[in-house]
Amino acid sequence: MMSRPIVQTMQVTGNQGATLQSFKNTATIGAGSVSQLPLDVAVRGIRAGFERIAAGLAQRPLPVVARPQPGRAAVAGQIHEEKKTVSNPAARTCQASSPPVGPGDNGGKAAKPTPVSIADIRGRGYNSPMTNKSVQTKPVIVTAVSKWGMWVQDINAQTDPDCSSGIFVYTQGQPDVHIGDRIVIVQARVVLFPSDQLTKANPQAKGQAGKAQLGFARWVVQRIGHKLPPAVLIGKGGRMPPAKIMKSRATGSDIHNPKTPFNPAKDAMAFYTSLRDMRVKIANPVVVGPVSYGRVSVAIDNGEGIANRTLAGGVLLTPDGPNTQVITLDLSGLPKDTLSSLAMGDRILGEVEGVLDYSFGEFRLRVTKEFKVEKVPQTRPSVPDLPKGKNIMRVMQANLENMNFKDAERMEHFAEMIAQAAPDMCSFQEVQSDYDFDPDGVMESEKTMNLLSKMVYEKTGIRYQWAYVPPEDSQDGGKKGGNIRNVFFYNPARFRVRMRQGDATDKSVLVRRGKKLFLTKNTSRIEPKDEAYAHSRKPVVFEYDFIVTDQKGRKTYQRFLHVNIHSISKRGEDGAWGRQQPPVYRSETKRKKQHKPIVDFIRGALNLDADQNIILSGDGNAYPWEESVRLFTDAGMHHLAEEQLPPGDVYSYYFNGGFFLYDYLMASPALANRAKVAIWHRHSLFSPQDSDHDVVLAAIDFNEG
Repeated sequence: MMSRPIVQTMQVTGNQGATLQSFKNTATIGAGSVSQLPLDVAVRGIRAGFERIAAGLAQRPLPVVARPQPGRAAVAGQIHEEKKTVSNPAARTCQASSPPVGPGDNGGKAAKPTPVSIADIRGRGYNSPMTNKSVQTKPVIVTAVSKWGMWVQDINAQTDPDCSSGIFVYTQGQPDVHIGDRIVIVQARVVLFPSDQLTKANPQAKGQAGKAQLGFARWVVQRIGHKLPPAVLIGKGGRMPPAKIMKSRATGSDIHNPKTPFNPAKDAMAFYTSLRDMRVKIANPVVVGPVSYGRVSVAIDNGEGIANRTLAGGVLLTPDGPNTQVITLDLSGLPKDTLSSLAMGDRILGEVEGVLDYSFGEFRLRVTKEFKVEKVPQTRPSVPDLPKGKNIMRVMQANLENMNFKDAERMEHFAEMIAQAAPDMCSFQEVQSDYDFDPDGVMESEKTMNLLSKMVYEKTGIRYQWAYVPPEDSQDGGKKGGNIRNVFFYNPARFRVRMRQGDATDKSVLVRRGKKLFLTKNTSRIEPKDEAYAHSRKPVVFEYDFIVTDQKGRKTYQRFLHVNIHSISKRGEDGAWGRQQPPVYRSETKRKKQHKPIVDFIRGALNLDADQNIILSGDGNAYPWEESVRLFTDAGMHHLAEEQLPPGDVYSYYFNGGFFLYDYLMASPALANRAKVAIWHRHSLFSPQDSDHDVVLAAIDFNEG
């Protein structure tokens, strides 16, 4: 059967019979059609739908536009609908999972809609009572616009403080509306975003709390320049967020379960949900993090009453979760110089207004009004002052974030960092292969390491050497084609090194000869075939002797076993503000499995020689309070930063409003009293960054007396 298009054209008139819009719709009857109804039934359905819209618009008074905005035509009464050309995959998923109501629905009879408020659509709780239903709204006000849609809100102030009166309308492109437009959405479908289909197809969406929004929308602008609904004040003098996200329910509970408690007075997740998509404001915020991807985190009310601050003015993440008085500002709607001018410690004067969005697993205040800033001078900290000397071994730990010779400018910055810190031994993570594909199958980084050594030599006169185990292609995770690996980078004048290079499959095996321990392969990997390391970075062990000279000029050698780790990341896990509350950190189970062979190696070495010098350093991708980290300290390793530094200085990473430690430098009992540690906050406080990790430094003193 051949399909035939049926075109129905309608003319909508407004006050005094003036023609507001002439438009048409097309239905296809035949194979693959929406309804495959008889032709006369389909036509009646189309006609009924358009007559309903036309009648509603003709009966509703549409005010005359008095002051059109510059460069914009008077649009009162014009029918708009979402764009049909979609370039983003999320939109296609949404469209496929929630088809719009067609003319053949309800047996060809168009149900007469009852206009509802946004508060009615949102409901009281995490779920909308109207999900997957077609709705028509009462008049609403456009409060913000993005390249993918608009936020609208009920005209009147919020009547139920536990029920949001705002919602996002997804239009598949920037809609032709402006802030302050009064519109009526004549037809839309209430959808949950991200849908379950989307979270299955897109791991980045997994764990996000779903939010009700409107899709497949058609709307009419009634008036422009309408007064905006009042913004709700968050903070002193307004609504104060609860101190915590509730943890009383079972770990991993789905907030979209209808039985999930919803208590905005005690639960910060419910509190911000009750204001989501509404106009809100905060007073006198202070910047508590670096600018990143068009966003910056601030603490409300100048940060008053917020505990767990860093020495630099940030906010520490704790086992209790994120600080609920820290809010992310989305500045994408403001001039670019607004964003570039902000830095840690800056104070924003007065109030900041916008719409409270929820995106990528966090609440964000999408700022709609420019503000004034009181600048606080910021300079990158100089290298910490640690002891130096011929018998003092200086160690550096750093994640170089996919370093490769192709990015010579960033490598120059790393070379300067090394020159300033003057380390004897470095443990690096995320050094990429020179090329995405090596014909001989050997994933070398020789060109990259040669360039770094040359750059450091030009600054210091020291020709550093390096050691690593070339990985197998695409077996160590990280950036596709990058084949990242852990690397030791050292000053050969300070060490005696006997290389017995292992390959990607060689296991680290210790033997004792006389009073010293040896690796049968140097360098080598710890249990590279263990399932815990499948498609993940493998820990590497390097054996070396640090040269110590006594007062008479005689040389002795301090034998070291140095373990360099890069544990599995938290990517794709439940977020602090995610769908599962409290969140489940599934990667922690994997990290414990990865750390067990390392612990066994360390215990084995200490059993053979209790005085063995062992350093464990690297990117642990774990919070200090996690069990996977405690496995190391339980095995006898000393967590130097936690033992020696003030709490406000124990951090090396920043994410979503909080600072925390990800990068570790631990020492065995023989070294603990000899070592002094410092964290060089070279990266986490600032933007742009050469790496997203700070640098951990230590000085180990072998002078006697």
